[in-house]
Amino acid sequence: MSIGKKSYLLDSVNKYTQLFAALILLFMVTHIVIDVFASSVLGKPLEGTIELVSKYYMVAIVYLPLAYLQATDKHIVAGIFTENAGEPFRRFCKCVTAILMCVFGVLLAWRCGVEARHMTALNEQIQTASYFIPAWPSRWIPVVAGVLIALQSIASLLAVFMGERDKDTESCLDGSTSVNSSARQGRPDMHKAGISAKAFS
Repeated sequence: MSIGKKSYLLDSVNKYTQLFAALILLFMVTHIVIDVFASSVLGKPLEGTIELVSKYYMVAIVYLPLAYLQATDKHIVAGIFTENAGEPFRRFCKCVTAILMCVFGVLLAWRCGVEARHMTALNEQIQTASYFIPAWPSRWIPVVAGVLIALQSIASLLAVFMGERDKDTESCLDGSTSVNSSARQGRPDMHKAGISAKAFS
């Protein structure tokens, strides 16, 4: 599989995870509104709302879109340090940022993976007034997010190098094209000069 196909597949996964996080946000708002309505009007709040919001909704909303932010370069940026800098320095900053984000993604997936594996083995649950809610599946959300962040950071780093190589290739092609065009334009003049010399002789 080529780099372009891998990048396209990764972009598709990031878009779907971002869309999934948006749907979870909508579902969380709806859940909270229903809970407030049931508590205020009916006097019977929905059980497990706080637990689901803290253990599932907020975790997914915070972690899942991070890879999409890395792919679209929408992180918070202090542009005052780079707005007057040259293109090589900006490219260097992008490379450093991608490397740091990759390290962050690996550490996030590793540490959260250890905790998620431990809690899965213990079958972690949250107790409400009437029933238990399994909490261990939410432990794997940061693990998935960390893996996607690391992969997207590697793709961003490769994109910086590939973009630089493409620019060099285009400049070389433009240079060779200009040389060829100038040579082609010079040949008729030389031919005309030869004809005029023969005519005078």
